[in-house]
Amino acid sequence: MDIELDRTFSDPIRIAIVDDHQVVIDGICAMLAGSEQIEVVGTAHNGKDAIDIVRILKPNLVLMDISMPVMDGIETTQMLTRQYPETKILMLSMLKEQSMVKRALDHGAVGYVLKNEGKETLIEAIEQVASGEKYLSEGVVESQKMQKQTPAGPKISRREKQVLQLIVNEYTAKEISDELFISINTVDSHRKNLLMKLDARNTAGLVRMAIEYDLLK
Repeated sequence: MDIELDRTFSDPIRIAIVDDHQVVIDGICAMLAGSEQIEVVGTAHNGKDAIDIVRILKPNLVLMDISMPVMDGIETTQMLTRQYPETKILMLSMLKEQSMVKRALDHGAVGYVLKNEGKETLIEAIEQVASGEKYLSEGVVESQKMQKQTPAGPKISRREKQVLQLIVNEYTAKEISDELFISINTVDSHRKNLLMKLDARNTAGLVRMAIEYDLLK
């Protein structure tokens, strides 16, 4: 059943906000407080709680962050679109890499807005997605154009790619060693090479570069 069938023209769009930072949730609530067409009915700080919120409150739309503890926004979106297809998912994130936007849309999101965009853009996105249309904000579209002009990412070996995938999956050095049947010293060597090739300073940087350059496809 489409959302429109559950709402009359005068009914507000019932939304839930999912973000691990309370200050972001408070800011969005304040931003939307003056809108008669949008009502915030619930909030959550991680994907697991988001699923409970949707199950109980049945919002028309969820504003979904990506980087969160317990369960990230991509996995949560995939689960919600399978279990509650009538609830639309609009991603709201600082991540603007082409591969990340594509992942979000491939996993069920129908819109994507950057957190640094304004009130008018957010309201437009909510209204358009709630009406059953897809939405990519101007900031996302411009970012996609720029990234298409960006040179391809650095070359890494097949083994380095395997190690990188396990790092992204939060494996420890010992677990990577056991999984790939290599010594911990070899794991450390691959990790150092990856840090150098991807110009990263730590594990978080490796994960970000893996996503930005789409190295794990």
